[in-house]
Amino acid sequence: MELKETIKNRRSIRKFKDTEISKKIIEDLIDYARLAPSAKNRQPWKFVIVTNTIKNQIADIMLEKENSSKISLERKRKSMEISRCR
Repeated sequence: MELKETIKNRRSIRKFKDTEISKKIIEDLIDYARLAPSAKNRQPWKFVIVTNTIKNQIADIMLEKENSSKISLERKRKSMEISRCR
């Protein structure tokens, strides 16, 4: 497949199967990733393996932060509107 086709046809995956991936496969993937070229061969790789439980906790924290940011922005916007009216 040509690069242009690959880029045009790419998609984001939002739902994943609940199938557990073996430790061996994860280790192999990390090993392959570690072999990728890097600037000046510095290889600044850091890998983190996240399980479903941790992933869900991270997602919950991110959602909570996003919601609190939205509330904070909404309050600022309303405050600015009030200031303009005075």
